[in-house]
Amino acid sequence: MKITSDRLKWLRASGCHNLIAVELDTPNLIKFQYNCHPLSTFKLKASVLLEATFCLSPEADDNHWHSKLTKFLANFNHSKAIELSCHCDRAIVIPKDLRENFLPPLYGTNILQVNLQNQSNYSVVDIIDSMLWISPHLGTLSFIIRAPGVKTLKFIYEDASDNDEKPCCASLPWKCWRQNFTCMEQQELRNYFFANADISEMIVIPQYCSL
Repeated sequence: MKITSDRLKWLRASGCHNLIAVELDTPNLIKFQYNCHPLSTFKLKASVLLEATFCLSPEADDNHWHSKLTKFLANFNHSKAIELSCHCDRAIVIPKDLRENFLPPLYGTNILQVNLQNQSNYSVVDIIDSMLWISPHLGTLSFIIRAPGVKTLKFIYEDASDNDEKPCCASLPWKCWRQNFTCMEQQELRNYFFANADISEMIVIPQYCSL
């Protein structure tokens, strides 16, 4: 698929399962939805305001999925917002040994949202750790896990000069959020942030339960 247009603002590619390569010279493209399998190779020129949505469906026997995904997402590294939807957490948790061979693919992205149908292989901490590697300079990170049980988590970076009322952890640059996690998961989140010195000031987990 090759498109050259300075008028195109919205594009949806869905069900193109034989799509091998995509080349978009679309400097005013601001909305892009992609639901094609397997992942195509990409050449992209789009607006810095681009908001892209991807439905991810890796094959069960695809041992190179995570490297393909990392390369694919790197084409959108300066997009304003990225939304990832997938059935299983395996699709979005990049193995740590693989991270050593790649740069974070979405280092210029400000907003990252993840919609996950099923959490079965990895902990919430594993998912967050992968998301913060994929996009380390986020202003907003949010995800929804549908099963088992609906869980939501959202981080928003706010300027320290913002004097609006803060719901919690008001002295910190990262503000928090509404959650639906178990007490054990909350403790794991707290331990994760304290163990990672570079992001230890991001969040204070609300004391919803006695630990």
